[in-house]
Amino acid sequence: MKGTIRSAAALALAVALGGCMGSNELAGTTLGGIAGGVIGNQFGDGDGKVAATALGAVVGASVGGAMGRSLDEQSRAMADQATHLALTSSGQEPIVWENPANSGGPATGQVRVVREGSSSTGQPCREYTSTVRIAGQSQEAYGVACREADGSWRIVQ
Repeated sequence: MKGTIRSAAALALAVALGGCMGSNELAGTTLGGIAGGVIGNQFGDGDGKVAATALGAVVGASVGGAMGRSLDEQSRAMADQATHLALTSSGQEPIVWENPANSGGPATGQVRVVREGSSSTGQPCREYTSTVRIAGQSQEAYGVACREADGSWRIVQ
């Protein structure tokens, strides 16, 4: 379960911040492949585990690339802002965003903190879910962010 949370957070980060790496599609494909491989690795034993990891990487790369290709700069900014608002708010109500003019088709999303805790060093941390829907295709991810000394949030899983 912990590996699934980490890999899904990588995919969420690819979707929300894909433009930072230059190519949205490349960022989504790369991080989606990593996330899918980690998720696939949670299944099977021996050779079955290797096959599940490989299949997960291929599927993750495909989904991540399509999502990165379909989410334009304005939508990524809206998703990033929603993540920031969800992490800094005191409640667990979802922060919703919508961009009907997204270049890859209408895009919507929401980010919601699902649990609060602290790291082994005592930093406040929040587990969150993020859902992005582009032209009818939906992708959900999970992540954990911890508050830095300067008050900013850093995704750690």
